[in-house]
Amino acid sequence: MTYKRGLRIVSVVSSAALILGATMAMPADAKKKKKKKKKPPVCAAYTPSEWGAGQPVNLVTDAHTAEAPLEITVPTAAGLGSSSSQPPAEEPDNPVTHAFLNVQVDSKAPEAGLYGSVSFTPMWDYDFFFRDNTGIGLAYSAGFAEGVPLLDGTGNGGHTGMGSENIDGLTTADCTGYLVDIVSATTPGEDVTLTLWLGEPAFTPGS
Repeated sequence: MTYKRGLRIVSVVSSAALILGATMAMPADAKKKKKKKKKPPVCAAYTPSEWGAGQPVNLVTDAHTAEAPLEITVPTAAGLGSSSSQPPAEEPDNPVTHAFLNVQVDSKAPEAGLYGSVSFTPMWDYDFFFRDNTGIGLAYSAGFAEGVPLLDGTGNGGHTGMGSENIDGLTTADCTGYLVDIVSATTPGEDVTLTLWLGEPAFTPGS
């Protein structure tokens, strides 16, 4: 009788210990479940320049690659003249027109290369700029003839293709915003295709 009673006491004590242990573990488990993963930092909203005021900001992310770029159809007006890396200005004797867009880089990396291309009817001439908020051209392609020295759009972070102007990897810090300027240099105007993506940095202004 004493032996059986002892077994019962041990069994009861063991069961109580298990229940107590489970009860104490529950708050700890609950705390673990309540812990939320830290969200990656979000870019502050980009404030466009005066030329891009009132227009939406297009985010270029790591999901936008050379194989799957952000693609935007951009209407352009007629133009005839030449462009400049200086802030856009109306010049009666140089009647080019501009199509402006806002873009902002949103990458998981602290630094990336911003790439872009404007495609158009090959017989026309367009110039293509990434500008800062003061209007200065940081990287651009403003050529006319692919592969022809001085006319091939090289030297400022870009190059001219057959029916395209291209910017090749402007070095940019995460969250930086830019004014995209598509200049109608010699064209009656048409819808052009702008593609943007991120890759390895390849051009730093002034370097």
